Amino acid sequence: MVILHIVSNLTPGGAELMMKRLIARDIGGGVHTHHVVSLREKASVGAVLEAMGVEVVALGVSGPLSALAAVRRLVGHIRRLKPDIVQTWMYHADLIGGLAARMAGVRQVIWGVRATYLPHGRGTSRATTAVRSACALLSSRVPQRIVYVAEPARLRHEQLGYDPRRALVIPNGYEMPAAPADAAARGAARSRFGIPQDALVIGSAGRYNDLKDYPTFIAAAALLAARRPEIRFAVAGRGLDDENRELVAAIEANGLSGRFHLLGEQQGLAEFLAAIDLFCLHSVSEGFPNVVAEAMAMAVPCAVTDVGAAALIVGDTGLVVPPERPEQLAEALAALVSEASDARRERGRRARERIAANFSMDAIGARYEALYAAVARSGQDAGGAVADAREKQASLLRR
Repeated sequence: MVILHIVSNLTPGGAELMMKRLIARDIGGGVHTHHVVSLREKASVGAVLEAMGVEVVALGVSGPLSALAAVRRLVGHIRRLKPDIVQTWMYHADLIGGLAARMAGVRQVIWGVRATYLPHGRGTSRATTAVRSACALLSSRVPQRIVYVAEPARLRHEQLGYDPRRALVIPNGYEMPAAPADAAARGAARSRFGIPQDALVIGSAGRYNDLKDYPTFIAAAALLAARRPEIRFAVAGRGLDDENRELVAAIEANGLSGRFHLLGEQQGLAEFLAAIDLFCLHSVSEGFPNVVAEAMAMAVPCAVTDVGAAALIVGDTGLVVPPERPEQLAEALAALVSEASDARRERGRRARERIAANFSMDAIGARYEALYAAVARSGQDAGGAVADAREKQASLLRR
């Protein structure tokens, strides 16, 4: 079976990395042939895919006019490739890729919705809002299935007009590291990042964006730092470096100069996660936050805001607070900091076990396999796969 993936861009992000993991798992089994089209550029994820032997095409979309040209190129590419399934990832790819697939004569289209809610004005452009509205109007005609990364994402998008008959929830999956970082790995990571070896470090990771709400994290850090002078804070991601004057000014204004380590974008998070003791998610909107699951897989306990699937991911292994509440976030972090080291290690161990049990790449990959098989049978009903996936998601929510 030939599967064409169409994605908005191939810079590192939740959708891009999940797509890469899904393809990598399947390449190992040799079940399908995968091709990838990026609407914008190949970037670092595209380079990794090409090294794996996957054909990657970048269309270089940079605005409305180039998007129209890209549709024509994409239609021609799909006609030449003749894929059995076109799977799109995120709003722009859903719209452009879905329409191009149907224009090329491919009915077996799977959309991918990765966000729970992207409010206009909080890191979301008018163009993205318009694309999402267009997708809602077309959702009953273009895709055979709409794969949501989390149940809250499904509910919110159906409120916005997405067709509920085509809905399916499949969370992200993860390749488990062989073991959490040991003392040597922790020491090496801290040396590289310039973090004191004896500090207790709270980390966060994700691009600098309004939806990630770094002001709330900084405010909570200030409240916590006033009580615990030994604590340091480390952040990694695009825009989280000394060149971000807005970020640096906020840290200085809260009296945290010298307490924050701004590490910038990293190639993978394993070394960063090895260097920290606790992880904090402070977003106002998420779909299925990969970084939380990655931290838990490394046995790092988490405090998260109640957005998207964050509470589902941590279960009873972490602490959950409402978004945009720095005082409550500070209290949750203080509670984790105050635990004895043995208790924190046990919490981390349970977190790692939760990811292995519920979100392993093998388990999630099998659910995509069932979806592909159902969609490929174009004349048959794939409702059984939908019902099975919904029941699995509901069982997670009950835990």
